[in-house]
Amino acid sequence: MAKTKLFFLPYAGGSAMSYMIMKRLFDETTFEPVPLELAGRGTRAKESAYTDVNLCVQDLYEKMKPQTIHCDYAIFGHSLGTIVGYELLKYIEEKEDKLPKCVISSGRAAPGIEFPGPIIGGLKDEAFMKKIGMFQALPSEVLNNRKILELVLPVLRADVKMSEQYQYKIRKPAKCDFYIFYGKDDCLVTEEGINCWEDETERKIEITCFPGGHFYFKEYKELFTEKVNKIMTQYVQ
Repeated sequence: MAKTKLFFLPYAGGSAMSYMIMKRLFDETTFEPVPLELAGRGTRAKESAYTDVNLCVQDLYEKMKPQTIHCDYAIFGHSLGTIVGYELLKYIEEKEDKLPKCVISSGRAAPGIEFPGPIIGGLKDEAFMKKIGMFQALPSEVLNNRKILELVLPVLRADVKMSEQYQYKIRKPAKCDFYIFYGKDDCLVTEEGINCWEDETERKIEITCFPGGHFYFKEYKELFTEKVNKIMTQYVQ
């Protein structure tokens, strides 16, 4: 069987390729890190970004399925990517397809917990970006660069709309392991909201609090990749 794959899903306004700057720190003797790109960004920049999580998930499933025929796999998502990853898992369950060995959910409370911020999708550009900055919902290198901000704005708006329109449905707990990551100083999550992930799986769940804020994995790359490597070692064939 081929090497286990870990699919990376992007955060709002981001590209899955952004995780690949840490590729040299991942243990590629154990697993293969694979960016799973959403429409509207990165290698799919010419496509229209989704505003509906269900359409997004169906699209990602079709992109991912051919890559998992001959190998095991896992899913990592951060922030909006966590919700997309969770719904992707539920879609795979409905299809009765091969489940991931584990899901690593980062920077987001359990899906049944409402996002803590106000509804901002309808705000004008200046007010919209001010709110995004206030909640530290983008990396500092993007927030501090006006040109990059203008480039990501259409995708970011679509992603925010997708997040704001998301509706959680209660379903049976998953039959795969869950690992929950969050930053100690992340203003977008609470310990209570993080602990609610325990209701989402009947298998193993492990919660890890990292130093740093919403983008802790950019601040503490070595700690983050060390933990991911340790997790993935458990699922080597």
